[in-house]
Amino acid sequence: MKCKKTKIMVCLLTVFFVSLQIQAAETLIGEWNMDGAVVTKTVSVLNSNNGQGGGFINESRTVIESSYGDVVFGGPRAASYYAIYPASQTAGGLGASGEAGDKSLLVRGGEKESAFIGGVMYEVESGFKIELNFKLFEPREPANVGVTYYPNGWITVPNSKPILVTGGINRFKIELVTDGEGSGTAKLNLVCWPASGSAVSLETDFAVNVDNWNHVAAWLEGGNLYIQLNNGTVFSNSAGISLKASFDPALSYNGLTFGAWNGASVWPRAYLDNLKLYSIEPICGDWGYLKGDLDKDCKIDFIDIDLFIQQWLSCTEPGVTDCVNVNQ
Repeated sequence: MKCKKTKIMVCLLTVFFVSLQIQAAETLIGEWNMDGAVVTKTVSVLNSNNGQGGGFINESRTVIESSYGDVVFGGPRAASYYAIYPASQTAGGLGASGEAGDKSLLVRGGEKESAFIGGVMYEVESGFKIELNFKLFEPREPANVGVTYYPNGWITVPNSKPILVTGGINRFKIELVTDGEGSGTAKLNLVCWPASGSAVSLETDFAVNVDNWNHVAAWLEGGNLYIQLNNGTVFSNSAGISLKASFDPALSYNGLTFGAWNGASVWPRAYLDNLKLYSIEPICGDWGYLKGDLDKDCKIDFIDIDLFIQQWLSCTEPGVTDCVNVNQ
């Protein structure tokens, strides 16, 4: 093939295959509407007290069935390390939609009362998005759960931070924050643990509806944290972080936990429904562009050289003959 020098890049493009980088998007890991059948199954639970390194053993548990992974009642550790303390599925009509057949997961605030979905956080690497409906649980039932509650009913200790959902071992959590005993107001706090350094947090305003259902979306994308409550203001934090890596999946826990399976005074009282979990990995542009990347596809290749040649000796200087205004 013969090519004129001024057309050499066109010829090269006809004989070389240039692969284009496809930008990543949100990848759905799973969604759970809490309406599945409640059955008893053998499930894997942690054979350790701290979630790391102990491996797993099998245990018989009650679950809400789901094709994305069953919602297991009780915490992710074996009963030999603590009692199971199970959450429960509500009757129909108590889900976020209010429709007759819609159910939800109820965590009533008993010590370590929780539920979990095993393993799903192994599919999350550097970024994620989680969505969840929640409703604070009233009336107070201290006689049933053995915990003294304060006037607003959904905290166990003044100024405590009950945990709604946790991702893995110290990867992220969403917690409820009140402004004092009996205040009747609350906000949410997203906490993420980066690959290195201290945890980073981001709060909403005091906009939790304490009487009705709420929706929260929280995510880590391009190194930045975001949280939105009830389709209101999107709060953001230019943290510049990547999510802490998961531990060895053969030995350590990395699921989603509803309620607090560890730690004192952080047990929530809430209905939970319509959870969605996504993986968000870095996309083209998150790390900036090289100066020679004219088409901004995150690599310098023959396309960029061709674009450069097409503009060779062109100019944009105002008032000069043959120069062009690229803003028009």
